[in-house]
Amino acid sequence: MNQLKTIIPFISLCLLLASYNNNKNFRLANVRQTDTAKLVVPLGGNSFITIKEKAGKETITNEGWENWQSEKAIFSTYIKVNKPGSFEVMALLNIPQGESKIRCTINNKSRLIGVNGTTDKEYTFGGWEITKAGYVRINMQGVSKTGSIFANIKELHIAGTSIDDQTAYVKNNEGNYFYW
Repeated sequence: MNQLKTIIPFISLCLLLASYNNNKNFRLANVRQTDTAKLVVPLGGNSFITIKEKAGKETITNEGWENWQSEKAIFSTYIKVNKPGSFEVMALLNIPQGESKIRCTINNKSRLIGVNGTTDKEYTFGGWEITKAGYVRINMQGVSKTGSIFANIKELHIAGTSIDDQTAYVKNNEGNYFYW
């Protein structure tokens, strides 16, 4: 019984320290201060169709970009960064059929990638250098496709040294912040 009185406080202290350490690591896993952060940007609250054909069927929903059929359509997503640095763009997407080529443009510099596959997969568009703090406009435009749509893009992922815990965008739809 005497050993139990000694062990119980010791175990309680270990559990308390483990709980504190787990919470600390959980917060830092979202934005590591010594490394570049990778953030998920929901498209429902951060994107606009800035160029659309009159007959275009493209839409933005809480699930992302849908019915992307027109080569003329341009989807624009806005992120506010608080410091200059590198800026990488990735997208979680799928294509119901065929293959597509998609152009991503930031600050008049474009990257073109080929995508395919019916299951959700992250594709990297590349990196850009952001020279000053402020809004970054990410434009996406379909260049060619062999299927009926360019892609179903679910969300964008951003990373780089310009990204930190002060990066501003609509993080979720709590409070009905998505406007669609």
